[in-house]
Amino acid sequence: MKKLVALCLLIGLIWAMPKDAKFIDDGSSSNLPHRPLPSFLQGFVLVDSSGNSYSAWTKMQECLAFNPVVGGLEFVNRGYSPTGILNVHQSDASFSFWVHDYVVYDQQIPPANGGARYPSAVAATNPYISTPTLDAGPAFGYMVAQYDEGGWWSSFWADPVDIGPGNVGAHKNIGKELPDGNILFIGCGLANEIYYRTMSPDLSTTVASGLLATNEYWGFDINGGIASVFYYNTGTLDVYYQTTTDGVTWSGEQTYDIVWPTPYTNSGLYWTQMALTDAGNPILEFDIVDNDDATYPWDGIVYVSIAESQSCIAVSPTDTAAFWGTIATGGDLVVVMYQLPYNALEDSFACHDQWFNWSGDNGATWHTPQNLTASFNHATGFGQLAKRVNATDGKFYYFFGVNMVGEWDPFYGVGYGTHGADPHAWYVGWEYTGIEEHEETEKPNRLTMNVTTPASRNARISYTLTNAGEISLKVYDRTGSLVRTIETGYKDAGVYNLNLNVSELANGTYFLFLKTEEANVHSSLIVIH
Repeated sequence: MKKLVALCLLIGLIWAMPKDAKFIDDGSSSNLPHRPLPSFLQGFVLVDSSGNSYSAWTKMQECLAFNPVVGGLEFVNRGYSPTGILNVHQSDASFSFWVHDYVVYDQQIPPANGGARYPSAVAATNPYISTPTLDAGPAFGYMVAQYDEGGWWSSFWADPVDIGPGNVGAHKNIGKELPDGNILFIGCGLANEIYYRTMSPDLSTTVASGLLATNEYWGFDINGGIASVFYYNTGTLDVYYQTTTDGVTWSGEQTYDIVWPTPYTNSGLYWTQMALTDAGNPILEFDIVDNDDATYPWDGIVYVSIAESQSCIAVSPTDTAAFWGTIATGGDLVVVMYQLPYNALEDSFACHDQWFNWSGDNGATWHTPQNLTASFNHATGFGQLAKRVNATDGKFYYFFGVNMVGEWDPFYGVGYGTHGADPHAWYVGWEYTGIEEHEETEKPNRLTMNVTTPASRNARISYTLTNAGEISLKVYDRTGSLVRTIETGYKDAGVYNLNLNVSELANGTYFLFLKTEEANVHSSLIVIH
């Protein structure tokens, strides 16, 4: 009898649930397979390996968003076929769980075949997604938005809303939350129109709307109680912006006096983004490449402009091919992530790592760039940062894509090559600013060493020292012969991370020995090319 009562209660609960409710995907679903990577790659999570998805086609999208107040993280990408499906992934600040939802746009916004394109995530009090959709042409496009009316991680998505309204020719649609809780959307048209739409939190009411400018979009952010939209003239390279605090009254067009760097005789301006500090001050990020360089990877440098009439600051190495920069801010922290080829000798867009640099004083001074994906044995591409940094712990969030067939980067395989139909996977990760400084101040309670294995290009080595003293870290082969000395000398107690290039080692098993004054520890390493 008790079992019968419990079964009836369960049936009643299911019957009472809203018809559009979705369930948390624990990884067992065949719709959106999800699994965390092994512990040695802690911080990366494979959020979509469906083989039927892509995202981040342009820098104007913001596929990943983080709300430091709520602690909510949201990533959105779209299905390859059919194109009317968006995949939305939500997590908390520690990746302790993931919620995966399908959101279907086909036949919900007229015309009936209006497939979603170029989606962006909006991490507001509630999570939102925004996208342009195709019209019957197909051509761009409607400005469409949708929100999770149950709040973070609930999966109760309301129906999508046409906020255009109608076909305004939009090919981008990015949203953010204003201080009063309304949502401000910026849409970009094919003739460089920049629209704004201020909507009520439930998207039922258009509070204000209009055309801001007709120029090339640079970037959009809301922080410090201010919303700023930046754009520029492609002919004169004059930079302009407009601000608002309520999404209704705007400042009018103002000129931003940027001091352009001249690193090459024929410089080309490419990817642009911007972010506001917590004080509401803009920081502009952009790439300049050498237009006289006829072969890829082209010489390129990533810059930031932290104030008008001041020289721009190079945040990437000036003798490399850095490009595709993206920026995040929070507290006094500024983070810039960009791509660097790791093998310039190959005819390849396929050999990229994701690098980052950071500032702890709102962009005035910068640190040494670090490689985020050195331990990842696949080519990465299309990386982006979430716009907000968690100022409490210095953690920032990012994503990147990989092509699941061979070593093809999505930037080449999808955008330029014949590999566009290959399946793609999307990873979301986190990292700390100043991770080395933070780690070296800690004193671990035991001697340990961990090594990524197997490895084909780089092996990430992490070891902890309980006491200061002389150490040696060496690699031996299976015969006991010394292959390489990695480190020797005096070290303070703390946690250390380094990357071992194994590209010149033959396939096989090797052994790493860490010797200290108090004890020794070893670990095996398998190399497979």
